[in-house]
Amino acid sequence: MSLRIFRLKVLKLIRNSSGGTGSIQLWLKMKDGELVQMDTEHDNQDIAWWGIEHDSDVLYHIGN
Repeated sequence: MSLRIFRLKVLKLIRNSSGGTGSIQLWLKMKDGELVQMDTEHDNQDIAWWGIEHDSDVLYHIGN
C-alpha cells in the first residue's frame, strides 16, 4: 500500500471517529524513540519501505 493510501485511510478513520477536518501529518516512531515525519513528497512509496509493521507506532496531527 502506498503512503498516500495509508494517509487517506488514517484521515478517514479519524474523521469518522472524531469529526476532525483539515490536513494530516504523520510521523513514524522508530525503535530508538526518534520520530520521523512521513512527508507527502514520499506518498508514492510503499509503507513497507518505511518499515511499518503490525506493531509500529504512527502518530498524527490534524491541522487546518
